[in-house]
Amino acid sequence: MLFYIWAAEDMYQGLHGIEDYGVFDCFDIEDANRRGLEMSEEVIVSYGLEEEYYDCYDEVEDDEDIEFDYGEHTMWEIRKIKDEYVELGEDELNALCRQDPDGFVEKFTEEVDF
Repeated sequence: MLFYIWAAEDMYQGLHGIEDYGVFDCFDIEDANRRGLEMSEEVIVSYGLEEEYYDCYDEVEDDEDIEFDYGEHTMWEIRKIKDEYVELGEDELNALCRQDPDGFVEKFTEEVDF
């Protein structure tokens, strides 16, 4: 199944381009949710936002290794690609998505009850 997945984190919530999105061929909705979670975690890491989430970061020694819990700060949305556009395939849909993300979501996707 083809899904559109948008992922960000809960501080900026996609503002300033701190997000990731695309069309993915997933086995089922659980697979799409795993992908969304991974994408959200990657957004946090790629923008170096872990430090911003630590309330006591100043109290931590430089050489101390902290395990970050992403769970509280991840966010993603999943939408199904409309059946009439599935034949375009993942690559073509991703190209269209990158040109106009908002228009793409409106035209090519639909909400589904999961």
